[in-house]
Amino acid sequence: MRSQEAQKAEVTLLDDDPNAVEAVFRHLYNFALDPPTDEESDKLRYFCNVVVASDKYGVLGLAEEAALHLTSHLVNTEAPQDVVT
Repeated sequence: MRSQEAQKAEVTLLDDDPNAVEAVFRHLYNFALDPPTDEESDKLRYFCNVVVASDKYGVLGLAEEAALHLTSHLVNTEAPQDVVT
């Protein structure tokens, strides 16, 4: 008996940020890590979500890369509200 997901040819990942999951797949196909927006607060959220998703799926190289980007953005953040919003 085939699973419902196999019959639909799609898998729903309810707990994961779609942009972070896309980053994981892009990394697996050797594409660069590229945040979807230029907004600083969005970049912080994006890199944080990528760290979580890549760690969850065992893509440790991507987790390390995203953590470095996250650290760099946190160090260079001039407005504390960018971090907590």
